[in-house]
Amino acid sequence: MRRAEDHFGNRAYAYGGGVYHDMHMAGSPGALVGSTWEDTRGNGVEYLHEIEQVIDYHAVLEPGARCRPGDTVLLGYPVHRCR
Repeated sequence: MRRAEDHFGNRAYAYGGGVYHDMHMAGSPGALVGSTWEDTRGNGVEYLHEIEQVIDYHAVLEPGARCRPGDTVLLGYPVHRCR
């Protein structure tokens, strides 16, 4: 879970914690964004993977117009088990 912070062009940026790009689940909506659960569950946006890094501390979301500063951003990750 992250928080939308800023806009630039048609992109919004969410900060908080490390984002491991190889953990994104194929077929997921990218991210769900909103200020309430009712808003969030119907507002899927794309999570862009253009940054060629293993870990980053922000997620780039598009279209930015569907993300307001302060909105909660939910990213889906697969479950990893440690042995």
